[in-house]
Parts: sequence; C-alpha cells; structure tokens
Amino acid sequence: MARCGNLSRRDSSNACVTYEVFESSSPPRVAPQDAGDLGFRLKESEPDVEWAESEHRVGFVRPGGPAEEAGLKVGAKVESVDGHDITKSLFRYSTLTAIEVGASLELGLEGGSTLKITAAKKP
Repeated sequence: MARCGNLSRRDSSNACVTYEVFESSSPPRVAPQDAGDLGFRLKESEPDVEWAESEHRVGFVRPGGPAEEAGLKVGAKVESVDGHDITKSLFRYSTLTAIEVGASLELGLEGGSTLKITAAKKP
C-alpha cells in the first residue's frame, strides 16, 4: 500500500485524504485526529439539501467547554474561521478548525460578530 503524504491521512475506506493548507497568520492546523476540542459541533444538514446550500449552524455546545466559555450558542451560523469564508465548503471548515490544544481561532458569525475559542484537551 502506498504511503500517504505529510498532509494526508487514511480515511475509514483506507483512501488518502489530503488536507488544505492556508497561508495566514492563524494557528497551524493539524490532522483531525490530533486536533484539540473546541467544545461544539455543527448541526447536520437535512438529507435533501445540497452541500453548497447547507449552512454551518451550531447544533451542540458542550457545557463547560471552550465554546460555551467563549459565548457560542446553539443555532449560531458560522460564516468564517480566522477570516476565511467557509459558507460554501464543509471541507474548508473542517480543515480550519483542526487546531492544536492551546491554540485559538476566531469564528465569524452571521451578523458580523466574532468569537475567539481556544482548543482544550479532548474530554
């Protein structure tokens, strides 16, 4: 079996998945399995909604977690991560939110507000 590259990992079907790299002053990204906990999850899209039309709405905020401490609320619409527009790309969202424990990122929310969340160790 061929080896995956430095920015790739094998997924559940054993295929190499390559992660996007962004040039910015934001914290370094890591593979999802190595990422810290941000304390929230997005709501899953309805099955009949095309991916390009889906919204990045917060579906769960863990009590006592980093997102709750930052003030994130269930139902908030996430439009950017560290200034990168993620409205049309779930892959870009997943890549940008995979940060090391102790690193922070800024979520841009619908209406123009922002929140800074610092990743913690996974519970």
